[in-house]
Amino acid sequence: MDHARAEHVRKTLTAVSMMAAPACFIVADSLWPVSHTKAADVLADATGSTHAVYAGMVFGFIGFVFMVGAILGLAHMLHERSPGLAMAGAGIAMVGVLAICGAICTQGLVLFEAAQPGRDAAAMTDLLHDMMQSAAPMLLLTFGLSVGVLVLTVGLARTHVVATWSVACVALAAIGLGIGQPFALQAVNVIADIVLLAGLGSIGYTVLAETDEEWEHTPEFHGFARPAMG
Repeated sequence: MDHARAEHVRKTLTAVSMMAAPACFIVADSLWPVSHTKAADVLADATGSTHAVYAGMVFGFIGFVFMVGAILGLAHMLHERSPGLAMAGAGIAMVGVLAICGAICTQGLVLFEAAQPGRDAAAMTDLLHDMMQSAAPMLLLTFGLSVGVLVLTVGLARTHVVATWSVACVALAAIGLGIGQPFALQAVNVIADIVLLAGLGSIGYTVLAETDEEWEHTPEFHGFARPAMG
């Protein structure tokens, strides 16, 4: 595969990632049954809904796989016009993504098993309580995603490479998820996911509509065009 073809494939995968990540988050947060933060209440939420816990975990993890591509794509769009913000935003956001993936898999699998019928509820509650306390310092790293994305949106706003309303949607979603996820606010999370789909999805459409030359040297935004084919 020559360089031009490789860049075209990378452009397409970036656009797909920007659209697919928030779509997966909507499914994951809609399925996730936990709406409390105390161990006993968390276990009660998951009891009888272990399939939803597992499905939510899987969709969430897949969403963050796509989010890696989306973050790299945003950084690529800034790398010529604002390289400092591109590197800082993407780096901070990647730390958040890694921390969130670890938290999703750990909490999801432990909760899936702890909420199974026949378990000692008191023992499982103590286990969850201890796990949540031990993980608290590491969970601070999860805020890196919101902070990193906000840094990237500053760069996008300054360089005018995407629609202003798209940047605003991504920034609002980052703030909403930064608040909603730690407090298990399902309605806030789903709304933020939808806003993220509008913002990040529209940026993905912009990338898809760019020519390969525009992808390599991102121009200022001048309106949406039909996706470039080939």
